Amino acid sequence: MIKHLTCILIGYIFCTTTVFSYSKGIDFQDESWANILKTAQTQNKHIFIDAYADYCLPCKAMEKETFSQVVVGDFFNEHFVSYKMDIEASKNDYLVHIYKIKELPALLFLSPEGILLQKVIGKQELQPLLELGNKTLQNKWTPDEDVKLIPLNKIMSDVATHKIQLGGTEVNWMIQKQVYEAVLQSAKNKDKVSFQNLLTNTSKANLPNRDRFTFNMQTLFYQLIEDWQVYFEVTSAYLSKTENTDPVELNEIAWTYYQHIENTQQLKKALQWIEQSLKIESEYYNNYTYAALLYKTGFLQKANKIAKKTREIAHMRGINDSDIIYLMEKNAKQ
Repeated sequence: MIKHLTCILIGYIFCTTTVFSYSKGIDFQDESWANILKTAQTQNKHIFIDAYADYCLPCKAMEKETFSQVVVGDFFNEHFVSYKMDIEASKNDYLVHIYKIKELPALLFLSPEGILLQKVIGKQELQPLLELGNKTLQNKWTPDEDVKLIPLNKIMSDVATHKIQLGGTEVNWMIQKQVYEAVLQSAKNKDKVSFQNLLTNTSKANLPNRDRFTFNMQTLFYQLIEDWQVYFEVTSAYLSKTENTDPVELNEIAWTYYQHIENTQQLKKALQWIEQSLKIESEYYNNYTYAALLYKTGFLQKANKIAKKTREIAHMRGINDSDIIYLMEKNAKQ
């Protein structure tokens, strides 16, 4: 997890904690990164990422002053799939590294396939933001990276020498960036063989946090091709041997199980992980997932209890509770 980032201050002198809420403007999708990619490709839309942190005051200002504007929302909702990326959430570590997010606010414009087209640092006003979006759609964007990538197969032929010549940090980034883009291509082609060969060939690269990066690539790939049995095997094996302290990621995995897995024993694994998430923080989002999983696995009495608790949290936080009400009503009819 990134602990130290520069916050670009335009008219501000410090960063603080913020909670984002949306009533109009850009519709940021509350989905996994894999689902964002699938939606973008299905709808043939570019992807817009707002990379933020809770401590970044300019991020909060842009959310309030720019993203909330109706004209901005109309444009971006029509042409982009929009995603808010918390750079302090461990589930996003690999994206933060691959897209080289070192300063905030950071706005990223990607192709429908998830390839970075341009990255803009600093708070943007309404008109400049619309111009950036238009440039992306018209292919008039300025390439983000000036670094000339060494092809992956050439790096892998002599990793040690390349790291001596260019530095380990730069070479590791080149490897991870190209692996990530190759994973996206393999998923698009539903090519499990090329994906496995890719992981095997790069396993000797001595990447930092190699197991974690491999896990990220595996879960991304198997979600994109919708192989939920292998997704279960990968997530179950990794979480069983690794302590995960990111409540959002634990919730996301558990919710993916709820959406796509029917096997009761496998769903009980998801219950363990959502309970772990709740030990770290108990909020609307993970209590909702907990209630949904309890309903699906037949623990109706406990599910009703957690659902009522979820509504109470919604009222305390000022969150719309229509989702949990619908879940309760749907299961009351069964």
